Amino acid sequence: MKPSTTLYPRPQGLSGYFERTPQLRNALKIARDATHSEISVSDCIPPRLAKFAKSVRSNGFDLVITVTSAEAAHLAHLLRPEIERLASRKGLKFNEILIKVQSESVESAAYRVRPKAKTLKQLNVSATKIDSERLQTSLKKLLTTLSDR
Repeated sequence: MKPSTTLYPRPQGLSGYFERTPQLRNALKIARDATHSEISVSDCIPPRLAKFAKSVRSNGFDLVITVTSAEAAHLAHLLRPEIERLASRKGLKFNEILIKVQSESVESAAYRVRPKAKTLKQLNVSATKIDSERLQTSLKKLLTTLSDR
C-alpha cells in the first residue's frame, strides 16, 4: 500500500459525515424522513392553490398552509375536502388544517420628528432633578443619543 493513498476518502457533504458516525445515522434518517414528508405534504396541495401557497408544512397532526392573500385563504377553505382526499391517498392524516395569510406589503414606519433643542434642554434639566443616579445617567445617555442624530 502506498503511503499517499488514503484509506477513507473525505466525506462529501454533511450526510457523508452522518453516515460515518454511527451515533448520527439516526439523525440523518430523521432529517431525510422530514424532507420526504415535506415533499409529500406539498404534493397534497391542489395545483389551483399551489400557485398561491408560500409554504406548506406539517406540525405533528396539523397541516399549516401559508397563502399570499385573503382570496387564496378562502380558496383553501373551499378546497379543504380535496386537500384531505389527496393527503389520505398519500397515507397522511391531519387533525387540523390551518391556513395563514402572509401579505407581501409591509407598512412603512411613521417618520418621527427629532425633538427640538429647547425640548432637549428642558429634559436635561428635568433629568438632573431626579434622585436616582441610575435614572439620571440613563436619561442623559438617551438625551445625547437624541441630540446626536
